[in-house]
Amino acid sequence: MKTNTIANVNEILKQILKQYEISDKDRKQTSKRIDEFIAQLKQQLKNKRINAKVMLGGSAAKSTYIKNDFDCDIFVRFNYNKYAKEEQNLSKYLQKALQNYKFATIHGSRDYYHVKIDDINYEIVPVLDIKDPRKAINVTDMSPLHVEWVKKRINNHLRDQIILTKVFFKANDLYGAESYVKAFSGHVVDILLAQYKTFLNLLKQSQKWKLFEVIDVEKYNTARWLNESKISPLIVIDPLLPSRNACAALSKEKFISFKEIARKFLDNPNKEFFTRKTTTAEQAEQQLNKNHKNKNIIIIKVTPLHGKEDIVLTKALKAFEYLRKIILENDFSLFGSGIDFSNKKEILYFFVSDKKILEDKKLIKGPAIEFTDGCKAFTAKHTSAFLKRKQWFAYEKRTYANLTQLIKTELNNQYIAERIKSAEL
Repeated sequence: MKTNTIANVNEILKQILKQYEISDKDRKQTSKRIDEFIAQLKQQLKNKRINAKVMLGGSAAKSTYIKNDFDCDIFVRFNYNKYAKEEQNLSKYLQKALQNYKFATIHGSRDYYHVKIDDINYEIVPVLDIKDPRKAINVTDMSPLHVEWVKKRINNHLRDQIILTKVFFKANDLYGAESYVKAFSGHVVDILLAQYKTFLNLLKQSQKWKLFEVIDVEKYNTARWLNESKISPLIVIDPLLPSRNACAALSKEKFISFKEIARKFLDNPNKEFFTRKTTTAEQAEQQLNKNHKNKNIIIIKVTPLHGKEDIVLTKALKAFEYLRKIILENDFSLFGSGIDFSNKKEILYFFVSDKKILEDKKLIKGPAIEFTDGCKAFTAKHTSAFLKRKQWFAYEKRTYANLTQLIKTELNNQYIAERIKSAEL
């Protein structure tokens, strides 16, 4: 970077921090409210004779949360000796202690609970109280240890760099390990900043990353031993459990996207990179028409179900994947397809096809002539059957010849109807 560019980018980063950083006064007030909730929860656990500790986790514990944009993670750490053999029941025990609150159950590898009090969203997670990461039965059991690992390294400078990175990632749809995002988790952001020290250095070093780059803060050198199913475009060795890739959820698309956006920012630093943008259907259509000239473009505006964001958006993703599968199964070629979550209240599905309408009938392949029983069944079912080079074929009427009609019909399919609130083609 040139000297004037460095001065410019430093000023931009100061402005962003000022905009998103929590004031000391607000931080103290928030901490007081969280402490009160934790004290109440401890008392409820005691009343129910549940042997568990309560610990503040996540960004609130590390002081890396962003103004008006954070969930407060509360870990309820169940005594290992008492509960390890029945760890599948931890969620049920915790639920008993939450009877005085209005809570929502979040289903996962181990259920946890969402409680909202005023403007604070609490995520209350049952875990086993462990000191050795190898004793973890569920990956969430390690979460308190991750918090402790970061807190040992955190200082005001590193806190600011983590906040800048989170704002940048969130603005560019690069934050979150949920299946509908497949990007960088908060835990991975912490590790990356522990490695690279500053937001700018992370961006610069990312330009050197090759596919399957390994980040190994503690120098374990265990990447070669990772389970093949956990290999991702960027491999981040968990500093507490070296057999785990903390970045396993990252998709190749998001890996490439981060590198490209980082390069653009370094080339032309601008506050706009820290501002979340939403895409309208009209903007999506213009861009798709520009990228796919003379193709059939279909955009669907989807309203997700009501509920916790990561759950309802994951359901919307499942509906998209189902619809894409049906389109391909009905012989429509796709030059492109995707889903835009930039406006989480109105999601966009898009499909780019070469043809809007196919021929009414399609050619299907039957058995070879040596399979006598199969041939009899095939010719009995298909009156149009004909033999060609010792192989039976037939023409069969398509279920869907019109792509628009297929989509309209399938949007009313029960599978999709259960996963989105409504859709407009």
